[in-house]
Amino acid sequence: MGVTEEIAAFVVNTKFENLTERAVKEAKVCLLDWLGVCLAGSREPLAEILTRMFRTMPCEPQATVIGKGIKTSPLNAALANGAMSHALDFDDYLVYGLLHPSAPVWAAILPLAEWKGVSGRELIAAFVLGFEVESRISRILGKPLIDACFHPTGTIGTFAAAAGAGKALGLTRQQLIHAFGMAGTQAAGLIESFGSMSKPFHAGKAAMNGLLAAILAGEGFTGSEQMLDSERGFAQVLVKQDLRGITGGLGREYEIINNSYKPYPSCGATHAAIDAMLEIRRKYALQASQVREVSCKVCPVTIHVAGKSQPKTGLEGKFSLKFCLAAALTYGELSIDKFTEREVQRPEITGLMEKIQLIPKESYNSVSEAEVTAVTAAGDKYTHAVSWAKGTPQNPMTEEDMEKKFISLAELAVPRDKAGRVIELINRLDQLNEREVADLIGLCS
Repeated sequence: MGVTEEIAAFVVNTKFENLTERAVKEAKVCLLDWLGVCLAGSREPLAEILTRMFRTMPCEPQATVIGKGIKTSPLNAALANGAMSHALDFDDYLVYGLLHPSAPVWAAILPLAEWKGVSGRELIAAFVLGFEVESRISRILGKPLIDACFHPTGTIGTFAAAAGAGKALGLTRQQLIHAFGMAGTQAAGLIESFGSMSKPFHAGKAAMNGLLAAILAGEGFTGSEQMLDSERGFAQVLVKQDLRGITGGLGREYEIINNSYKPYPSCGATHAAIDAMLEIRRKYALQASQVREVSCKVCPVTIHVAGKSQPKTGLEGKFSLKFCLAAALTYGELSIDKFTEREVQRPEITGLMEKIQLIPKESYNSVSEAEVTAVTAAGDKYTHAVSWAKGTPQNPMTEEDMEKKFISLAELAVPRDKAGRVIELINRLDQLNEREVADLIGLCS
């Protein structure tokens, strides 16, 4: 079998019972984190624009737009929820894959849970398998896509959404192969969009396009049967890569255990340096006014994706490592309210940014590595290096950290008692029937 067929066969044949206990547990963490960032993202301007568009083009109310109090078509809901969950750049990420795995998949499969009726076990299986497809492709294509200025979340995420939605819909192997064909021909997203609403739009479109591919495939629509194999297919055309080998060890362990979660609402590539700066500030009681210069060593990819030197908006600030470092040193934290137009243009922040030098370090293989050195006006030098950013599997956030993050974000859109009920239901997601899954989603409207 070729890669496309083998991946499709694995997704179709794998059942909830085949998943490891750790994979099931991690899927619940992913859902909690994703719902939190989506609820907070529902307060962002892009959410208002999308919701307004849906209201001007009414359709059958079949799926919830998270945090907005309305229902729309499954495709519209996938678009909105995928975009909103990525709007703050606070959603999970894969260090090696350089993408955000949860947004395209949850946004694609939750509308199906309301529209078609999906149990908690079926939902978990669909998510874990969509994640698996995404992760395996990204191991080979993530960095080459970034280097070629494509956005892996928008491109690879389309296949993940198709896989998850296809599993939830019960597609046959042949149907899922065609869904992958349609996913590949729709996959898109350019890093030129980073710092604008179009960056999270990539995640929404990946969810919407993958869901559309799965629905059409179930109705008999066809696509290429070799989208992941052909010289004219996705990997070869975009970045001249061969995906043979990504299927090795399928089903032995699941890639979801390698997921990372964010303590800061900025590009994941900025987190290691932020950790280092915060540690210097804490350990040495360093204040921004004392600093003469700062040097920050990171892998070249970090500068490529998060090297905006003069951000003008809060969204651009998320992709400006200099801004993130300046804000971290100034405030001792990095919360949602720091990423605003006012903050990125604050004179004391921009003045500090001018003192920061970003240095590419070729020996760093991961965006999760960084070394920060701060030199004071008095000549004192403080250095701290980070090998794994907070939130990565090697330096994980605790269950308490994750619940606190969820509550703080969810409360921006729903009452605290509803947020608490969401946590309870997610903790026993594998025990929920179709109606209870719909009730869980309803708590987030």
